[in-house]
Amino acid sequence: MSLQTDLQQAVAQVAADSALLHGIVHGTAQQTVATEGGDVTTIAKLLADADARINVAAEGILAQAREVADAVAGYTGQAAESLQGAETARQQAEAVLIEVSNRIAEANQAAGAAQAAALDAADRRDETTVLRDAASLAATDAAQALADVPNAVRQTVDVAIAALPARMDPRRQLFLMKLIGLI
Repeated sequence: MSLQTDLQQAVAQVAADSALLHGIVHGTAQQTVATEGGDVTTIAKLLADADARINVAAEGILAQAREVADAVAGYTGQAAESLQGAETARQQAEAVLIEVSNRIAEANQAAGAAQAAALDAADRRDETTVLRDAASLAATDAAQALADVPNAVRQTVDVAIAALPARMDPRRQLFLMKLIGLI
């Protein structure tokens, strides 16, 4: 082989490779170019395929974001329902507290009446035996009424706590402690 033959073959090879490279660079988005090493995808096809993969991945991410948004909307609805339940429980607790306050007021009135009866009995010394017994009985009744108030309070608090939804369990003890004055 001569140098000229080698040069002609090299120029022919460069011309052939230039045509292949031109096809790879300027080919369509559906085209591949056949080379000695196998088919090569054109640059336009590489970009189109990458764009399609990106769009598929983005659609998956968008679908996940929509699912999360839907879940958040569901949780928001559940939170609103829980809030409504808590408001109802609060209103029931207020009603119970009003009832307890009324019972305490009645007990205080009974205690005041018992004290007045005891003072009246002391002023009437000539009827001391009868009136002292009556005052003692009234004082005992008042003391019993006052002793029953914590039980009544405990019962009404238990009713109020029982009215709370079960999912609010951690709050029950706090509510109980607030009502009975521990907090």
